[in-house]
Amino acid sequence: MSSGTRLRDAGQRRSPSVRSRLTKDGIIAHSLGVSNGEHGENRLNLQQVYALENMFQSNPAVQAARTVLSGQLLSGGISLRKNGSDVDLTSSFKDHLNEVWLPFAQDVIDCFLKWGHVVISYEEHFDDLRHAALMSKRRRVDADQSQRRVKSKKDVAQAPVDPVVIVPMVPQLGTYEIAYRMGGRQGYKREYIVYSSQPGTATREDEEARVIVKQHPDQVGNVNSPLASVFELGSFVSALMELALVAESSRARPRMVTQMRKKDASALDPGNLFFDSESRAVLTGADADESATQARALQMQQKMCDVINRLQTKQYGPDHHMTSFGGASSSMAGGKTTYAPPEVTPTLFNLPKDHEIAPGLSSPESRGDLESLTRLSIEQFSAAFGVPSDLIFSGRFAGKSTSQLSLLNITVSQLAKAVNSVLTIAYRDIYADGPNDDVGQLQLLTSPLAATDEVLQLYAGGLVPVEIAMPSVLHAIGATKDDIDAALEKAKQKEEESKQNDCDQKDFSNKDNAITLATKQIELEHRKKELKTNVDAGSGGGASSSYTD
Repeated sequence: MSSGTRLRDAGQRRSPSVRSRLTKDGIIAHSLGVSNGEHGENRLNLQQVYALENMFQSNPAVQAARTVLSGQLLSGGISLRKNGSDVDLTSSFKDHLNEVWLPFAQDVIDCFLKWGHVVISYEEHFDDLRHAALMSKRRRVDADQSQRRVKSKKDVAQAPVDPVVIVPMVPQLGTYEIAYRMGGRQGYKREYIVYSSQPGTATREDEEARVIVKQHPDQVGNVNSPLASVFELGSFVSALMELALVAESSRARPRMVTQMRKKDASALDPGNLFFDSESRAVLTGADADESATQARALQMQQKMCDVINRLQTKQYGPDHHMTSFGGASSSMAGGKTTYAPPEVTPTLFNLPKDHEIAPGLSSPESRGDLESLTRLSIEQFSAAFGVPSDLIFSGRFAGKSTSQLSLLNITVSQLAKAVNSVLTIAYRDIYADGPNDDVGQLQLLTSPLAATDEVLQLYAGGLVPVEIAMPSVLHAIGATKDDIDAALEKAKQKEEESKQNDCDQKDFSNKDNAITLATKQIELEHRKKELKTNVDAGSGGGASSSYTD
């Protein structure tokens, strides 16, 4: 319970300073900076920062929401865009982006979720595997050359040197501290400063480090972030869970409370037989001696109980094996010992004389609504991170409706914009030769989620083309960008072949219809000629017959 309450106390927000002094001192005193110290340099609330880090790493609901958001933001990879179009990257640079820049993007996402800001620094990239392979290869080459000849100074000067690769990184918590002061034209703009925690540099500003803020802290240094908005409820539920654990431990080992046994009024008490003071004094002395004797006897019984408990629960020597069922050691060739450790540790209690266990004592009990409170906290965490709670409870989102995924799509799009700005700033700081050098922009490849059934219905109805329908469906089931591009290329090729087949079929049908029409026309003309011939033949025969007659 102490850890839960400590975490809750450490994560408390600082109370804002009292503003009533401003009206008391007047606007002139406030403008001169003599009313309070708010115009100086302020530090962030480090206790709250550490408490948020603790909750972020230990809460399962937070980790589930982080996994959902990271999967949607980083599953497609990173692309380099320049002048509005994607740049074709080499395989080595693609590997560099996947090995260095994707983990950097993950750290940026975590910082935005925890604190609403991120600190980035630029360091030399040290690849352990590549460096070890190069060093082993150089050692072999140097050994071979040393056997043949001694290297000259010219050979040493011309030895190949690995190029220095600068990469961005997010410093670990505890290695830096952030402060801010008001600057700009009239003191309206915040300027953030980074101080290193290394000895000797705590008072020097790190000019190469950058602070990129998504949600600005408040006026007294409290950080604002999705996790900070639900810290109160999360720490409250964590404290309740520890209290429930304490209650279960108390129920398993209940405390015994004793009370004086009631005297029987009908029994003859020696104190009631004497009424003079001397007899009462003698009786009191006898009672004191008897009480001391009983205390010594109770102490002796307690020591004997402790010895019995140690014999039954502890191992002395190789003859008593604690993990054995009968207590015998595996080294013993023969029989077992006469006692074995019980499954539940025994504890013996001794009650003083004339005492009994107090009846009607209630043992501590855990809360009956702890499960509902835990579910409420998970729902609140999901709402704060912008992830539907059904995705955390149920898992995959391929069967969800588009309306349920709208919250996640909005969260992913907003968070992607913030991460893209950080990646672009870091990429320009490393690769740009000057402020006017356009080296491109790094962007996360994300796409909005939609229900697969609805997309298929729209595609079957002809309202959505395959270039939109296929990426949405494949992205919903977790396909990568390369898989989506390959499947989309095949679908386009298949669609073109289908269109070509339809065109060929249509051309063939048109040609067939033309041939049929031409054949019918020829037949019609042939019939017309035959009819005309018959008519001519008939008219000629009638004239000859009449002439003969």
